Amino acid sequence: MKTLKSKINFIEELRYLIEGAQFEISIFSPYINTGALTNLLKKSPTSLSVTIITTWKPADLALGYSDLKLYPFCKERNIPLLLNKNIHLKAIVIDNMKSAYIGSGNITNAGLALGDKYNYELGVINENLTLDDKIYFDKIISEAEPVDDEYYQKVKQRVEELDKPKFDEEFDIELTNKKDFLLSS
Repeated sequence: MKTLKSKINFIEELRYLIEGAQFEISIFSPYINTGALTNLLKKSPTSLSVTIITTWKPADLALGYSDLKLYPFCKERNIPLLLNKNIHLKAIVIDNMKSAYIGSGNITNAGLALGDKYNYELGVINENLTLDDKIYFDKIISEAEPVDDEYYQKVKQRVEELDKPKFDEEFDIELTNKKDFLLSS
């Protein structure tokens, strides 16, 4: 089992996993940015069957954590886009659930550590999924609903109507430099 760490080997190992897929990829992530997804899939074999499972909750779309460009991206590439409102997991499963990335990183620039603004994320690549693991992922997929043109248009209209609050990236309050919380201090 490999451990993936932001800005060390995270994106490289995910790309290696995806590039090694022979048949299919299933991507589970509540937050998906189309640009980050494009970057992640750029060297994947074009013959692969890709399925994406996400949430598309109103606040996530309004605040830009996920984007609506995902549907046209998927439609253009014949990628099924499925919604399961209960997922919070982040996983990329390949080749009939032969192996999987399981971790904390969403498919966003910050989650994949693409660029200067990034999150510290961890994950593992598990190459020994059990039958129970496969059943769990299959259950999530079977409970998901496919996005179609009609649903997309309705969601797009509703998102445009939502009030989008503006939040600062950080509080403008200075932290104390006191770091005596460790026993070694």
